[in-house]
Amino acid sequence: MTPERAIEILANDKIRVTYEQAEQILDFMSKLAHKAIEVYVKDDV
Repeated sequence: MTPERAIEILANDKIRVTYEQAEQILDFMSKLAHKAIEVYVKDDV
């Protein structure tokens, strides 16, 4: 997902963010997703 798209999605809920904030949000979400997958795979073994 691009920062532009994240800005659009958040704007639909009346949440205004800058381009830089959108980049930070997407970076955090990516790290969180990777950690969740890591935990899931570890628990599954």
